[in-house]
Amino acid sequence: MASSPPVLPAATLRRVRLVALVHGVSLLVITGFCVLLAAALGDFKSALICLVICGAGVGEVQGARLLKAGESRGMVWLMRSPIYLLTVILVYVGWQLATYDPAEVRRLLESSPEVKSALEENGLAQADVARLMSQAYYLGYAAVAILSFLYLGGMALYYRSRRAIVTAALEVGRVIPNAPV
Repeated sequence: MASSPPVLPAATLRRVRLVALVHGVSLLVITGFCVLLAAALGDFKSALICLVICGAGVGEVQGARLLKAGESRGMVWLMRSPIYLLTVILVYVGWQLATYDPAEVRRLLESSPEVKSALEENGLAQADVARLMSQAYYLGYAAVAILSFLYLGGMALYYRSRRAIVTAALEVGRVIPNAPV
């Protein structure tokens, strides 16, 4: 079985720019929609958090634009953007876990007659349901933190591992005018 030839630096540069644009624009579209939705619902805390997350999308789009202009510092933008987003997510998760109040869940369960009757019909105790909801809350946020770390850490490593190749491709473009970069 013949091995495939190595990927050319120009092809790597195009691929990195494409990944950055798709990821950055996706972040901007999704979080932009969430900003508008949260603001329309009057949830300005969530709107602010989504706006902060938009910064990561801006960073990736800016990095792709710099690469298109032939500037290798675009890779710095691309490597920092996922780290910035990961930091925002981990701070948010930490904040949510630190401010979680299990007593609030108990009050919610006790305040609704419909919930009380549904629990009694199914033979569930309010304390057991409150404990399960707390566990689900902590596990859910732990999953968000772990998955974010894996995905965004992988994105940062992807950009970092291609930095030298992309820089070489940009140098070739400077040495050979009108080279396809």
